[in-house]
Amino acid sequence: MPVLRLRWVACALGWLVVGDPAAARAQTFFLGDEAALKAGAVTATVSDSSATFYNPAGLARASTRRLDFSASGFLARYRPVPNLVTVVDGDSEASADSKSFSVSSAPTALGYVFRLHRDWRLSVGLFVPEADNETSRLDVVSGTGVSLDNDTAGLDGAEVALDVSAVKYVYAPSLGLSYRINDRLRIGASGSVLYGDSRELRTFTGAVVRPGQTPFLESNALRSELRFLAILGRVGIQWDVHPAVTVGAAFRSPSFRLGNFNNDFEQVLQTGDDVSVFRNSRFFESAAGIVTDEPARGAFGAAVRFGNAVANLDVEIVSGREPLTDSIEGRGFSLAPQLDVTVNVRAGAMLQATPDVTVGAGLFTRFSSPETRVQLGSDVDFYGATAGVVLDNLLELATTEDDSAVTLSSSIGLMYAVGFADTDTLVFDVTDGAGLTLADARSESSVFHQIGLHLGTAVHWR
Repeated sequence: MPVLRLRWVACALGWLVVGDPAAARAQTFFLGDEAALKAGAVTATVSDSSATFYNPAGLARASTRRLDFSASGFLARYRPVPNLVTVVDGDSEASADSKSFSVSSAPTALGYVFRLHRDWRLSVGLFVPEADNETSRLDVVSGTGVSLDNDTAGLDGAEVALDVSAVKYVYAPSLGLSYRINDRLRIGASGSVLYGDSRELRTFTGAVVRPGQTPFLESNALRSELRFLAILGRVGIQWDVHPAVTVGAAFRSPSFRLGNFNNDFEQVLQTGDDVSVFRNSRFFESAAGIVTDEPARGAFGAAVRFGNAVANLDVEIVSGREPLTDSIEGRGFSLAPQLDVTVNVRAGAMLQATPDVTVGAGLFTRFSSPETRVQLGSDVDFYGATAGVVLDNLLELATTEDDSAVTLSSSIGLMYAVGFADTDTLVFDVTDGAGLTLADARSESSVFHQIGLHLGTAVHWR
């Protein structure tokens, strides 16, 4: 097999298992207490420091200075893909499933909201919208198996092995400003600097042994590091159209990438053709530009109050592009990108059961954007639910001279999501015994699972 094709196979397998680190940054965590309990349906009502991230207009609703800290105790993902790799040997074939598992833990939000003036609020915060730490292992054996460390006499078969590990984090220091125009109308704007850190290690090994022939071995190891710096902005509005009804809208710009730092090391070994290749590339790209994997987003929400309860409904629209398609127009050749959008829906409710206890629950969808389908070769649609409780006035830390108390509140929430995907798998044909031939791709249906724990704490004072 040519070295170039082997490199493509290793990279393709890595994308199928864990995904391209630059692809379609879907938010991993719900940020803030209200969003964690109401499945992110907060566009019309959010008022804590996470409003900097969701809808900066909500900062003007903060009646006290507050310091918010929230963390995901853990986020566990299980991503099985049946028959990810198949080896065809004559009339028989062998397949192996990929079982990818990850556990992530990170502080997801640290924010401070304070009053500049009677009608102005300013917030500063650090958010972690994405975190992942994933490993996957796969081994396919056909025939009697392959063992190149020992005598191969009498063996007749092939083996394909794949190991992938990936660690990804995205940090977003943010600044927000909100103004209360009147008692019913609020506007706001915020900006974030995105710093991403992604590290991956992919190893691919393929071997074919036939009686009386020289064993064929191909091995590829690719270690890559990617760091990027980008900026984006948000604007939002909240309007109390009725004492019991509030509507809101928030718009987020596409990200404007300032630069990338890449460090890739590749090692390719091959017997039969006696190929041995070592590559190491380090480069920094400072060219700025609009990044399509951080598309523009618009969120529209409404909230209705019923006594001590409030119910929210949000609709999020994510812009994107379909894959480039080849077409023949007359005598010429053109690449025609097709515009497309993805729509997600979130619904949630909170009930103040007692003066100090509030419970909440929500439902959400997280559908794949077009960029995800292009780069991962799969279409993953998540459906999920959240539930939790907030304990207000949990502890009175101190009382100031003007009798305004410094109080502590805490929250805990659970999240579960199930994702349905159609994943393109790979098929290798070893019938001719000359090596591994990439035959074709098949589509397999798979189900992904995700469960998370949210822990939050807030300090309030005037």
